[in-house]
Amino acid sequence: CFELYAIYVLATSWGTGVGQELLAKVLAALPPHATVLTAWVLSANARGRRFYESAGFEPDGRTQVSDIGGYHLSQLRYRLNLTQVDPSKRATSDKSSSGENGFVR
Repeated sequence: CFELYAIYVLATSWGTGVGQELLAKVLAALPPHATVLTAWVLSANARGRRFYESAGFEPDGRTQVSDIGGYHLSQLRYRLNLTQVDPSKRATSDKSSSGENGFVR
């Protein structure tokens, strides 16, 4: 199981497709044997939840409360079954977009 830590997009870039481009880079950088990608999303972040849902992620029922900036914030875990993702979106990325450790730059 692999975890996407975060995708942050400036509000001025919302709706431009940049978030989808970042997610596509993440998918391309995952090793071929990866079968699940998870991401924690703030429960109150309706826009973020819609983003992940539109990409095929589903809430898996896991929740957690995290201390972020001194606030206790509820999060939901989203899960993407990578075996159901179009294989063309899982193509191995080239060295220009992926570091040696597999992380997208």
